[in-house]
Amino acid sequence: MIHLQQISKKYDEKWILKDINQYFPEGSATAIVGHNGCGKSTLLKILSGLVVPSKGRVQYDRPITFHYVPEKFPAIPLTAEQYLLHTGVMDGLPVSQARVRIRELAEDFYVTEHLQSDMTVLSKGTLQKIGVIQAILTVPDVLLLDEPLSGQDVDSQKVFVEKINDLRSRGITLLMSCHEPELVEAITEKSYTIAQGVLVPASVAKEDRYLVLLHWAGAAEEKQRAGERLKGISEDILPYGEGYQIRLTQQACDCRLEEILAQGWKLRSLQKIQTGEKVSL
Repeated sequence: MIHLQQISKKYDEKWILKDINQYFPEGSATAIVGHNGCGKSTLLKILSGLVVPSKGRVQYDRPITFHYVPEKFPAIPLTAEQYLLHTGVMDGLPVSQARVRIRELAEDFYVTEHLQSDMTVLSKGTLQKIGVIQAILTVPDVLLLDEPLSGQDVDSQKVFVEKINDLRSRGITLLMSCHEPELVEAITEKSYTIAQGVLVPASVAKEDRYLVLLHWAGAAEEKQRAGERLKGISEDILPYGEGYQIRLTQQACDCRLEEILAQGWKLRSLQKIQTGEKVSL
């Protein structure tokens, strides 16, 4: 469906992409992984025509409809529903049908209460959900996702995977920039990274995750503030007795657990979550 031919891109005399040749067939699902700044977002934008390459060309087998979820979704001065209605109508949905579809997806992603809010006051996570909803109101030929789970809660992540896999079953082509190994495994077939400007196959290993039970031992009036600080460390968090249960990667445990305990939390349990194990949070 999409053929990259000798694609190169230069910013400020630095070559971000160098002579990339790659074919993405119709119905394929591909992840582009790697560190920030390696060129993942640039490649997605070139694929869709949003950015012009410095050299090379993108060839399409036929006219293609792209839907795109950017990493940083703009906070525009419209309510969320107004924005979604505009995008739905541009994609050919009648207004009445668009309203129904928007309400269904808003309920699925737990943002119904935000539909009448101005997008300039919405959180990053809520804006990201609105971005995902606009991209799946109708079925495109190609869906481009740039860090689509940034800022999303655990329940919305599960809904996201379900919706994307439903679209894949309808034959869409998926290309995604992503950091999360679980997401790569759940919705894509092949993974690539960009090394020194070149697109090369990559394997994505899951990082061990741990269920951590914490008890608050400090002053009662400080507990809520301490809980808010925990939410800045992990989005996988729920109240548990007099404390919280959170889910952390091995790296987060190594780097942040000492900090958490220094804030006044007491460790009650640290349990490794086995691959494929379902742990209620």
